[in-house]
Amino acid sequence: MKKQNTPALQLEPLEPRCLLSGFWQGIDVDGDQVFVELSGSGDLQVTTVPEGLGERIDTIAVFNTNGNSKLTVDALANGGDGYVDVDAIDAAGETLKQIVVFGNIGDLEAYAVKKIYLDGTSRSDGQTAQWHIASDVKQLWIWGHLENAAIEIGGNASRVVIEGDVAQADFLVDGQLRKMAVLGDVAEDSLISVLGRVNRIVVYGFLDYSTVETADKLNLLHVGMDVIDADIYADWAIGRIYVDGGIENTVIETPGPIHVIDSWDWIIDTDIVAGPWGMDKLLAYNLSNVNIDSLGNVRMVYLEAYDPYANWQDLYVAYDDYWYWPTFDADYIDVVYYDGYYDFYYDPYYWDAYYYGDVYYDVYVDYFDPYDYSYGTWVDVYW
Repeated sequence: MKKQNTPALQLEPLEPRCLLSGFWQGIDVDGDQVFVELSGSGDLQVTTVPEGLGERIDTIAVFNTNGNSKLTVDALANGGDGYVDVDAIDAAGETLKQIVVFGNIGDLEAYAVKKIYLDGTSRSDGQTAQWHIASDVKQLWIWGHLENAAIEIGGNASRVVIEGDVAQADFLVDGQLRKMAVLGDVAEDSLISVLGRVNRIVVYGFLDYSTVETADKLNLLHVGMDVIDADIYADWAIGRIYVDGGIENTVIETPGPIHVIDSWDWIIDTDIVAGPWGMDKLLAYNLSNVNIDSLGNVRMVYLEAYDPYANWQDLYVAYDDYWYWPTFDADYIDVVYYDGYYDFYYDPYYWDAYYYGDVYYDVYVDYFDPYDYSYGTWVDVYW
């Protein structure tokens, strides 16, 4: 009998599909439904502890990830607040493109994460949240508060946005800090410390009992309210400090030059220290018990509490490059020491001569433009 031919078995190829590399679902402590998802390369492991109406996420660990991996933790409100807290994310030695947590993160360990979005920092045991990221972070966005936390970024931080307060928190950057915006206050003994250059820090609220420091140049610090009981330090130079309120009981220091300190209100009980390149401009409403210690020239001091007949003898020169101002109503003083006389600059639209004992003040001022900080003519004070 002739053997019948049997057609060969052929597999029909399926359409390509993108499969999730890891997924976990559960109920959190207040009854919300929780979803943990790792998309892209890698494996996911979630460790929980029974608590409340469900489980508390103790640790989310990821393995074998790469620069395209994304970790997302979300919650569907089911009688709770619609947020989920994660005590720890363990990505030690791993690289992730993005971490998104609709809730708080306690501890975080990773080699590299390009983007991080979360509501805030918090651990269930009340201890300080510890973050260690070994390389650059392109974007860190916190919708709530950065509080009771110590964050260390081993590379550059390109963009940092804190929509709430920074309180009892350390934010450490081993590289450059390009842009940082805090929509609330930086307060309660917080620290922003950068080894590289700080391009821009904007604090919309108060800078209160806290420190901003860099081992390089502080290019711009802008504070929307008052600076109180603060320390501002740059190891190379200070570019511009703008304060929309006042400055009180604060130290501003650099061994290099200071370009501009501009305070809308008073500067009180404050020390300003500059190196041999001196300070270009100091602008404020008025000064009270302010020490300016400069190894170089203090070129311009502009005070808006303007009184053309102020008592100039209330300006004390302790020695050539060290200045002390008590409370007084002089408008604009620039003191530069030369052999035999000092240069003063006086503001605005004023020509006059003043006599105090044997001292003759011949004062002429052309203009002051607050928009581009341009000034008029220098004058000499002889005696």
